[in-house]
Amino acid sequence: MNGSEHQGLSDIEESMDQPLLTVKEAGQHIGESAAVIRNWMSELKNHIPTIRGENNYHYFDSKALDVLILIKKLSRDQNYSIKQINHYFNSGGESFKPEVEPAYQEKMFEEFKFMREQFEMQQQFNQVLVEKLEKQQRYIEETLIKKNDNVVEALRLIQQSREEVAAVNEQSKNNPQQNKGWFARLFSR
Repeated sequence: MNGSEHQGLSDIEESMDQPLLTVKEAGQHIGESAAVIRNWMSELKNHIPTIRGENNYHYFDSKALDVLILIKKLSRDQNYSIKQINHYFNSGGESFKPEVEPAYQEKMFEEFKFMREQFEMQQQFNQVLVEKLEKQQRYIEETLIKKNDNVVEALRLIQQSREEVAAVNEQSKNNPQQNKGWFARLFSR
């Protein structure tokens, strides 16, 4: 049993002018789950003034609710850990700000400097890569245009050849003597 918990029926009767809440009701009152409240009670039991009933359940009065609201504010709004909240209560409200050792601070600075250099090198690499990709894209487009022009020219030549063959065939129909080969024409005279 710790000093922040009140024990027995007499304490409950003395505070009957204030409504006492169960863990679940206290959680609903401050917008947290009962599991979170139980965790806070487990970790910060010396700082939450609960009242224990004869059934050994914890009950919360307005003082306990105020402490829960403060814990929620520290935990949710200021991102304090349980250890930082415990320090806050043990120190009488002093914020927990860990001091960084100079050697560690210098190491962090060196790592940050290294990361910055790596980032700048990555940016340069990316810029060169983009330039090469753009050059490659232009080469591909120019090659495709040349190939397209060659295909169009080949199609034009094929079409021209077909037209010439069609003209020769038409002329052959009109002049049957020309249908004979040159060898046959040479000896047929």
